[in-house]
Amino acid sequence: MRSEFGLSLEGSETLDSLRAMAKVADDSNASTIWLASDLFQREPIATAALILSATRYVKIALMAMSPYSVHPVYSTMAAATLNEQFPGRVKLCFGVGAPRDLEAAGLSAEHPLATLRESIQIARTLLRGETVQHDGQRFKVSGRRLSIGAQDLPIFLAASGPQMLELAGALADGVLISAATSPAFVRWTLDLVRKGEEQAGDE
Repeated sequence: MRSEFGLSLEGSETLDSLRAMAKVADDSNASTIWLASDLFQREPIATAALILSATRYVKIALMAMSPYSVHPVYSTMAAATLNEQFPGRVKLCFGVGAPRDLEAAGLSAEHPLATLRESIQIARTLLRGETVQHDGQRFKVSGRRLSIGAQDLPIFLAASGPQMLELAGALADGVLISAATSPAFVRWTLDLVRKGEEQAGDE
């Protein structure tokens, strides 16, 4: 049985190091390798394909794909394609992205709550194999669906603020929070996620 422990990689690791760490994770029954999608580091989609091809069991999470640098349709296409080849071993995680990296690339993270909400909604529809009709504040996607059909994979949201944590509870399958946080912060986080779940259930 796979453990609940995982491994987080920031993207600066050499490819040889990635292969070695992925093998150790796979052999040690780790659950998931979380691949950071920070700008100016190694590209996570290609890295995910490399790791999935070199392992047998460990799952890969694309963490956290920013809709400001990668359109949510493209992020969903990537996750779905990986899941098609490696079913049940892929997770998609959305997040705003590192502010300094976005700024260095000339990108501005405006209206983050609405943008992440729309990203999850678009991804959900595509992963169900349905045609998207989305006319939002940030994105407009009309009359298209994934050619490979429905793909069953979870969507996570990287969140820290109260509204984003509630959004994770309402729309995502899980939440990704900052590392090295205190037990009190984790409890506060989970309370807000549960609040979002309850509000979604009441609608």
